Amino acid sequence: MSDLKGKLLITGGRGFIGQNFLHLCASNLDLEVITLSRGKGQGDFQHYSVNMLDNEALKRSIINIKPTYVLHLAANVFTNNFDSLVKTNVLGTYHLLQAIAMLNMPCRVLLANSSAVYGMVSKKNMPISESQSCKPVSNYGLTKKWMSELSGKFDFTDVDIIEARIFNLLGPGITNKLVAGAFFKRIMDFKANKLKKPLIFKELSSIRDFLDVRDVCSALYLLLSQGRGKNIYNVCSNEPVRIERLLKVMIEISSINIEYLVTNEGMTTKGINVSYGDNTKLIKQTGWQRKYSLEESVKRMFNGDK
Repeated sequence: MSDLKGKLLITGGRGFIGQNFLHLCASNLDLEVITLSRGKGQGDFQHYSVNMLDNEALKRSIINIKPTYVLHLAANVFTNNFDSLVKTNVLGTYHLLQAIAMLNMPCRVLLANSSAVYGMVSKKNMPISESQSCKPVSNYGLTKKWMSELSGKFDFTDVDIIEARIFNLLGPGITNKLVAGAFFKRIMDFKANKLKKPLIFKELSSIRDFLDVRDVCSALYLLLSQGRGKNIYNVCSNEPVRIERLLKVMIEISSINIEYLVTNEGMTTKGINVSYGDNTKLIKQTGWQRKYSLEESVKRMFNGDK
């Protein structure tokens, strides 16, 4: 993996991807890593406690840091409050890019985006490529689409912007607000006798694209060093996985005797049925390769961080 040299600023370093990315960077002695978020810092890394909606405080911080690279992970994800999503995902990102542009010095910015921007895509257009039109169906996906569109405003500045559209994540410590984390919690609650069998699930037929967070972080690292400016890259496995298959793999690896039932009772809306990405561009332009299989990722969730 090509090493980065200089100053790397990471926003949202306390999040799931952020913590894993910081671990990846720890061995690079040529890279000065600095984190920025509203809360406390992570580990021994230099930290700026700043609300990204505080434009003046953010500008002062960027002037002090003068980053060579920026990995923008900070986002509002687990809410449907439109105002809150717009403030963090759109306005916060705009403030950050504007502050970096005002430095008038070269800086590569990697925007961590989501496959949610694609929305409902027909099966004939699977796997989803970066050229796929974006028609998000959620408020979160819409604000991340707007974040993506901000990039064009900075085309004629020294800010070199790349975008990574990340699909579904796997790994220990993942939030139970994501499907893999929700399955993990229910299995562990069942093991602790907090739930009775059979477990009831409302929908398991959807197809998604899952990738180990370590593979995600290695892709982001390579994009910072080798990605092409003004380009979008899918960060995904290119493997369609039925949600029920994920559940079965998790149950098998947990070695817990679990029975479950699937019911459509109480379901009022139909979400995205199939969504998996094409990673050809990422592989061709950076040499990235997926290292961990679905089963290996799930094993690590049950074995801890090993």
